[in-house]
Amino acid sequence: MKTEKSAGVVIFNKNKFLLLKYKRYWGFVKGNIELNETEKETAIRETEEETKIKDLEFLNFKEKLNYIYKWDKSLISKEVIMFLAKTSTESVTISEEHLDYKWLDYDQALEYLKFANLKNLLIKVKPLISNKQ
Repeated sequence: MKTEKSAGVVIFNKNKFLLLKYKRYWGFVKGNIELNETEKETAIRETEEETKIKDLEFLNFKEKLNYIYKWDKSLISKEVIMFLAKTSTESVTISEEHLDYKWLDYDQALEYLKFANLKNLLIKVKPLISNKQ
């Protein structure tokens, strides 16, 4: 089975979380780790590429997500390292790989997220942002 490793970031501004609309689901910024790039460097680069957000203040949080998905009749084992970061930027310019974006409060974001691993990630980060707003 082919394997992939990506990194991403849950971005928040005050009490709102940034969700990006992919083709079939809403999710967070993420992308494949490039050669000689650290996980955090990937998260920063992907944030700039996917949203144009440049001011990220990373919190002390790192979570590994593992899942298997099907692509072109092949199964792929994916590992995603997720970070948590605060931004003061509200304006987002999405890349071509996304259809839309939304800043949502916690309850709304939970409703938009389709996959259990992303919902659980949001549940884990919520207590960490309460004093960082």
